Amino acid sequence: MGEIESSHDVPRQFGAKILQKLMKAGIVKSVRGLKGGYVLAADPKDISLLDVYEAASGPLALNVCVEENTNCGRSGSCRAHPVWTALTDNLTGEMKSWNFQRLLGGQRT
Repeated sequence: MGEIESSHDVPRQFGAKILQKLMKAGIVKSVRGLKGGYVLAADPKDISLLDVYEAASGPLALNVCVEENTNCGRSGSCRAHPVWTALTDNLTGEMKSWNFQRLLGGQRT
């Protein structure tokens, strides 16, 4: 954790909480020992930015009405609701297309 903290100005407690969430989701695993730390728990091509986001923050939704229609009684008649839904769907698709292999080597899924 020390290397991540120092290179990205991540507060220690915040970083620890995020790493715990990533471990619970099976995205990273801890390695004990002198050269221990955290490593990816799966092949980089199998881990998307959406996986990481959702592990750390929950389901992606740009507005509460997109997360669950029950959060807003106007979702059925609201003219903005389809826009929020389309934007969320587009962002979700783009985040799925960016995996760690692509980030590291420039390859698209």
